Amino acid sequence: VDETKKDSDIDLYVEPKKIIGALQIAHARRILEDALEIKVDLVVNNGNVRLPIFDIAKRTGVLL
Repeated sequence: VDETKKDSDIDLYVEPKKIIGALQIAHARRILEDALEIKVDLVVNNGNVRLPIFDIAKRTGVLL
């Protein structure tokens, strides 16, 4: 995938201190998209499930 293309997006991996629900995640994504004017994908690790994408995000992502 060419990340320099106009239709590119931002992928964010988040580990919240408290469990957050799907509506809160959707709301946060919308706020970010409106503010940044770009599509945002949120990957949220609430700590209650272990998914391979969490390890991939932590291994290949950039810590903010």
